[in-house]
Amino acid sequence: MIRFFFVLYIVCFGSLSARSQQSKAEYINMEMQILQQRLSRCEGSCTLSNKQMERLLAVYNEKADRVLEARKSHDSKDNLSSALLSIDKEFSPKVAAILTVEQRKYSQSLHHSAF
Repeated sequence: MIRFFFVLYIVCFGSLSARSQQSKAEYINMEMQILQQRLSRCEGSCTLSNKQMERLLAVYNEKADRVLEARKSHDSKDNLSSALLSIDKEFSPKVAAILTVEQRKYSQSLHHSAF
């Protein structure tokens, strides 16, 4: 009976750990989806051009590297939260520089951190 609970614990703990880990590709995809969702609220022409998407992917790729490194190197949730906020503040101007004025207005409706 104890063995059953031990195996159950290991299976549950393992699946929870796997869910909390997010790959770089998933992170980049999530960032792009959030931005596109915000821009969809715009009534004008706020869709991203192919060139903008390429540039955004490069920025989000760099940001994902920093976020994943922060997740590995910070043990406490408070330190991780501070690091993620700092990363978000660092990369927000880079994203804004790629967007048009109209797109910026809709993209900045909510500030977030993906992790």
